[in-house]
Amino acid sequence: MGDPQLRDYRIVGGLEVFADRSFWPNFFSRTVARLQWDPAAIDLSGDVRAWPGLRAARRRRLTTLLAGFCVAEDAVAEELTPFSGAARKATLTSTENLVAWVFFLQRRDEQRHARLFDRIGAEVLGLAGDTPVQRRAAARAYVPPAMLELFEVRLPVLRPSSPPAGRG
Repeated sequence: MGDPQLRDYRIVGGLEVFADRSFWPNFFSRTVARLQWDPAAIDLSGDVRAWPGLRAARRRRLTTLLAGFCVAEDAVAEELTPFSGAARKATLTSTENLVAWVFFLQRRDEQRHARLFDRIGAEVLGLAGDTPVQRRAAARAYVPPAMLELFEVRLPVLRPSSPPAGRG
């Protein structure tokens, strides 16, 4: 971490806290502004052309991997939503606003990933379905059970249902 602002911290209640917290929202805003990308702008035509020429074993492995991303990215984007709301209900105003902002930015990026992998599923893999929901359902057939359990069972269990007692 070469930037001195990223190293400038102090200990508060046994936790490391960055000394200039007002730096972080601006830092994240600038970083996110630079890292914007459009999943619809990525040219997949070369992948679409090359896909049929791959050996069957390689296509199967790649289908498993890419279908896993179709399921996982959508699940992560969906499951991050309640975390930003829970963060806003925390007690320390400056901290929870920053955490809520980070969750918002992360969810937005995961939604972009989900749209990209939905396109890959539709255009490259040829997954059945006219909508992202239908293609995600089709992708499940190629995803190992342990990965489905992770993203469809275990991840939703982590979702915050309400703020802890005494908060909010």
